[in-house]
Amino acid sequence: MLEISIRKHTMKNWKHITTKEDVLQILEDSTQRPQLIFKDSVTCGISAHAKEGLINGFHLIEDDVDFHYLDLLSRREVSNFIATELKVTHQSPNHFD
Repeated sequence: MLEISIRKHTMKNWKHITTKEDVLQILEDSTQRPQLIFKDSVTCGISAHAKEGLINGFHLIEDDVDFHYLDLLSRREVSNFIATELKVTHQSPNHFD
């Protein structure tokens, strides 16, 4: 039960991305502080595994990074905008420095 509580608390601290303007703000904020965007494909097992890893390690970097969450399937246009702006093609999963 504690593990479920920790997951809900962790994800609650992630900022949800819903618009292109949110993405532009994240890019601006990245000049001052590292930003992490998790594009979640909720029907993908690989995405679920990657999210689990982020949740489990969240406490290690939560003070150093701003976390952002995007539901890839319901915000496809925003996901494509992120891919274009950051020049990162979609893979399951991917990250960049």
